[in-house]
Amino acid sequence: MSAGRAIACAEIAEWLDAYVDGEAESCPGLSEQQFVDHLVVCRDCLEQVLLVRRLKRLMATRVAPQEAPWHFRQSVVTQVVQTALSDQTLWQSESVWIERS
Repeated sequence: MSAGRAIACAEIAEWLDAYVDGEAESCPGLSEQQFVDHLVVCRDCLEQVLLVRRLKRLMATRVAPQEAPWHFRQSVVTQVVQTALSDQTLWQSESVWIERS
């Protein structure tokens, strides 16, 4: 084990997905080396990491992304544009009101 504090299984569980996704740097106060050191001595956590990796690989190969029907995509785009225009109009009218106060 490297120098530094040992980490508990609860910390591994909390940041397991980030570690498996290669984002250990996003785990506050924990280094990738601390994860590795813990996994070397804790079979339960190692099994969890291996299980999550297998699950993610399986999901990536078995679940093909589905494309939404054209009419649904068009409806979403239309609603987004209308909302953006409405919000812009509202924002402009509120900023005029704020300036007058």
